[in-house]
This record gives sequence, structure tokens and C-alpha cells, in this order.
Amino acid sequence: MNRTGEKKPGFDELLEKLETTVGRLEDEDTSLEQALELYEEGIGVLKECLARLKEAEGKVSMLVREGEEVLREVDFTGREVPSSQRPGAGSVEDVRAEESE
Repeated sequence: MNRTGEKKPGFDELLEKLETTVGRLEDEDTSLEQALELYEEGIGVLKECLARLKEAEGKVSMLVREGEEVLREVDFTGREVPSSQRPGAGSVEDVRAEESE
């Protein structure tokens, strides 16, 4: 929620708004003044979309199974996430101990 207590729009809603804005910009009947306002609005929505994507990129991780039950965490690009950057991450032995309980 934002400062006024309203729910923030989701990424899909923002993307739809951006597509609508672009469509209005492409309309030949849009005046220069309207086009400038739409462009400014579109840039703001685009920045919010990019911020959301960057935030999601930071959260995305995958567990990759390698060999004999050895797990490592990688980000969405396949680069290994150092254990120091994994909040609450334990060792493989910790994971195995939890699984056997």
C-alpha cells in the first residue's frame, strides 16, 4: 500500500497502463500538449515497471540440484548466490538435517 492507504497497482496493471498510454501517443488526434503529458506519464509508469522488475530480479533464485543431493542457490541468470547474500541460508548439511526430521 502507498502512503494514502491505497493499494499499489500490480506489475501487470502498470504494463497495461503503459500500453494504453503508448496507444494514445500513437493516435494522430492527440495534440502536442496531450502528447507531452502522456509521454511524461508514460516515463513515470516505465520507471515504476523497471523498479518492480529490478526488485523481482533480486528476489528470484532457484535451487539447482547437482550430482548427489548437493544443492546450490543461483539467481535467475544462473550465477551462484554467495551464502553471505542468502538470508537465513544454511549449509547443505542443515538442509539435509531438516529433511530427515
